[in-house]
Amino acid sequence: MTMREVRIYDGPFPTHEQILSGGPNAIFPKESWLQHMHPGEFAVRYKDFKTGLARNPAGEPVQSSEICCIFDSLEEAREDSKRVTAEHWAVRCFIYDCTGLQVEAVSNNRQVNKFAAVTYAGILLWVGIFTFAGMGSYGCCTAQRCSF
Repeated sequence: MTMREVRIYDGPFPTHEQILSGGPNAIFPKESWLQHMHPGEFAVRYKDFKTGLARNPAGEPVQSSEICCIFDSLEEAREDSKRVTAEHWAVRCFIYDCTGLQVEAVSNNRQVNKFAAVTYAGILLWVGIFTFAGMGSYGCCTAQRCSF
């Protein structure tokens, strides 16, 4: 499998202080990864499925040091994406062709669906607890003939 890593941006992002001061050093970098691609190659970019923020293939959050991996074929890109999502379930892999068009998105659907089910079950549990608590306090209040 032939793969090479390419930086997404042509330089670092300005610091918070540079942005606030509005000085000439507050220059935002431009995306340059597409310039490094050749016809027939496919790039994989990594993002967190919850926040959409950039990640690297190791699952770590990144910003100006964001990279993409460029592969010689779509199959190689898919295989690597499946490997990364199996190791780091919170990472979604987006595969792009040499024109910058998104071809496919790969994620660990089993773990993502499990996370969603646990989250929704927790929400329903808390809604149920507050509903029964509210019904109980309303029942006590009407039994004592008080009004709101």
